[in-house]
Amino acid sequence: MISEWDFLARVAIAALLGGTLGVEADRRRAAAGIRTFSLVGMGSAAFIAWSILINAEAGGDTNTLTGLEVRMAAAIVAGVGFLGAGAILRTDERVRGLTTAASIWITAAIGLLIGSGFWILGVGVTVLALIIMIGLRPLHESIRDSEDGTDGHGGSGPG
Repeated sequence: MISEWDFLARVAIAALLGGTLGVEADRRRAAAGIRTFSLVGMGSAAFIAWSILINAEAGGDTNTLTGLEVRMAAAIVAGVGFLGAGAILRTDERVRGLTTAASIWITAAIGLLIGSGFWILGVGVTVLALIIMIGLRPLHESIRDSEDGTDGHGGSGPG
């Protein structure tokens, strides 16, 4: 059986990886930041760890997912959807917070992966999320600036 210490390490790593995404969110002054992302990753890992441990206490195999773990994962995804929805704001002209909501959602997935023991995939998903959040930001801003008719520095572009 997997020890509670192993699960505690998983929860800590999930919090660390979530916090890594939260740093980027804080940099862009999103509605949710390092604390929220850390807690989402940690909470997801803790809930899935709990369901695995409860299954083991009942005599189940910690290496095989049961209906309990699957239902717990589904509940986490649904619950995090509500958290993400709270980060989305709509004004007359724009919808803001979609990236924050998506980042919170992927942080929950990272927590589920790490909590379930899929270390490589959890770290890999974190790296890919950072590449998207940081690496694609200049392209996103360039596209947005061209649609707005600005040069990206607050002034009007040629034309």
